[in-house]
Amino acid sequence: MVDYSCPDRSGEWVEEHAPQAQVVRIDGQKYFNLSAARNAGAHAGKAPWIFFLDVDKQLDEKLITDIRPRLESGSFYSFETANIHSNLAGSCICSRLDFEQIGGYDDIFQGWGWEDIDLYLRLKHKGLRHQALPGDFIAEIEHSELLELNTRKLNTRRQAI
Repeated sequence: MVDYSCPDRSGEWVEEHAPQAQVVRIDGQKYFNLSAARNAGAHAGKAPWIFFLDVDKQLDEKLITDIRPRLESGSFYSFETANIHSNLAGSCICSRLDFEQIGGYDDIFQGWGWEDIDLYLRLKHKGLRHQALPGDFIAEIEHSELLELNTRKLNTRRQAI
C-alpha cells in the first residue's frame, strides 16, 4: 500500500488495522502522481507478479485464489465486467520482470489518467499478450461513498477540536 503524502494518514491506518501489509510512504508531495506512487509500490515489492489496484476498489477475498492459476508468462492482464459504467481500467496484473524491463509507469503523467493506457501499450510493444480477467471479484466503491466517509471523518475531527 502506498501512502502518497495522504493528509488523512492512510498509511498509519493500514499499519494499525492490517499490520501484515507493507506500507510505502512518499512524504512531502504537494501534488498527486499516480505513476510515481505505483512505481514506488512496485519497487518495494518482491513478488514475481504485481497487482495494481485503485483506491476506490474493493476485492472479494476469492479473487487471488481464482486468478493466480490463470497467470502465464508472456501476458499481462486487465479486468472486464458486464457493467458498462464500471471503471476497472487502472487495475492490472503483470510480471515484475516485464514491468521493470519497460521502466514501469511513466511518471511524466501528473495526477492520474492515461498512465494505464501508456503502460498497456508499452507492454504490448514488448510483445506481451493482453488478456482480460473477469472483474466480478472487484467492486467499485462509489465516490459519493468515499466523500461521505471523508465528510464523517472531517466532522469527527471538527468535534474533537
